[in-house]
Amino acid sequence: MGVCRQRGTTSARYGPLPDIAVAADSQTDGTVGLKLPNAFGLHDMLGSVAEWTADWYVADYYRQSPVVDPKGPDAGDKLVVRGGSAWSRRTSLLRVSALDQAAPGYVHVSVGFRCVWMPDR
Repeated sequence: MGVCRQRGTTSARYGPLPDIAVAADSQTDGTVGLKLPNAFGLHDMLGSVAEWTADWYVADYYRQSPVVDPKGPDAGDKLVVRGGSAWSRRTSLLRVSALDQAAPGYVHVSVGFRCVWMPDR
């Protein structure tokens, strides 16, 4: 059973993958909020879909970038897609640090974005 780890540490960040990630073998009916929340109290942030980002993809950028809040390259042909999806072939991709690339306008059921709804308090 895999465990998500925080960058630079050896301890588990959220817990066992079945408890935190929406993967292909997850028994869900599309209902959100069934997995344990992350440290920010957000549910279902791993798995489900890989997320589009606003960063252009350059193969070795993140090896050379600042560790804290890298801004991303100024230009490129493809955008960074972060994290794995329920369609990922390997559970190692079900982590926020997993990177892939896709051309702007690419359409697939495994790539999307997340909406956050905060009820009135």
